[in-house]
Amino acid sequence: MGNIMQKFKAVFWDIDGVIVISEPLHVEKINKTALKYAIENTQEDWDQWHGIGDHRIYQELSEKGLPISEEQFIDECLDYYTANQSRLEVREGFKEAFNFCAAKNLSQATVSSGVAEQVLANLDTANVRTKMAFNLSASDVIAKGLATKPSPDPYLEALRMLNTQTGAMITPQECIVVEDSGSGVKAGKSAGMHSIHWRPEQSDTVSENEDSTAYDAPSLKQALQRLIPC
Repeated sequence: MGNIMQKFKAVFWDIDGVIVISEPLHVEKINKTALKYAIENTQEDWDQWHGIGDHRIYQELSEKGLPISEEQFIDECLDYYTANQSRLEVREGFKEAFNFCAAKNLSQATVSSGVAEQVLANLDTANVRTKMAFNLSASDVIAKGLATKPSPDPYLEALRMLNTQTGAMITPQECIVVEDSGSGVKAGKSAGMHSIHWRPEQSDTVSENEDSTAYDAPSLKQALQRLIPC
């Protein structure tokens, strides 16, 4: 067990729901933007959309008749989000977990389904923008011609970037992913990485793709301590 615990060299953090509590504002911005064009989203829609970013949601709304371009949709959502950025809160337990991994000399970066500007707003809220090795957004992933979560592409690209940046040869099996949604956990698992499903609530359904699970600050710390030697 000791040798297994020592293999991890990097942690990739999702942002929305993991670093900051952004889901209420995310849902609000999408709903208000869609409603401007007489499209009303249901709870059933959001049950399916949890964990996917604005680009994928735009595709869903286009099928419901949204009459604007993807660029305009992203811009309108972003305007609403940044205007209400002060409502964002850092998720309890993230900073302690981040500092724990930093003390163990693990490389850390973020991999988000959010658009680039929204990612920066979230990271500034948590004051970790410059503390990460890099921050990979859905905008970056799409610009590279890759698929967003739940595809493994974002995490595999993040690992490629990390190895290029550091000159290391870290493998997927040496990486930990921390996600709050099933689609994100699936992306990490499909990339061959150890995926922690840090659920928003204890009662939330555990992803079938998780390797470890947590729901609050103490349980996340315990999950990391089981993987990383003290």
